Amino acid sequence: MFGARPSLTGWSGLILLGVLQLGLPFFLYTTAIKYVMALDAILVCTIEPVLNPVWVFLFLKEAPGRWAILGGSVIVVAVTFRSLFFSGRKIYN
Repeated sequence: MFGARPSLTGWSGLILLGVLQLGLPFFLYTTAIKYVMALDAILVCTIEPVLNPVWVFLFLKEAPGRWAILGGSVIVVAVTFRSLFFSGRKIYN
């Protein structure tokens, strides 16, 4: 941590990742959150880490373990069930 510092190329990469990978999505998320229910907004945050093993599999060919597949499947089924059966219905008072 206190050793070598990033080069100019490293700093530019860090700034681009900070702005494009973190800043822009959070800006879009905070803008869109005004137009969805709270549960829907939380589900978006839940699905993102579930998809990480999928991206790793697609790009690095590293297969996820059976517990990762089971956990991801439970979340995807629950989100799909909720969106199919509760979309358009008012479930809160």
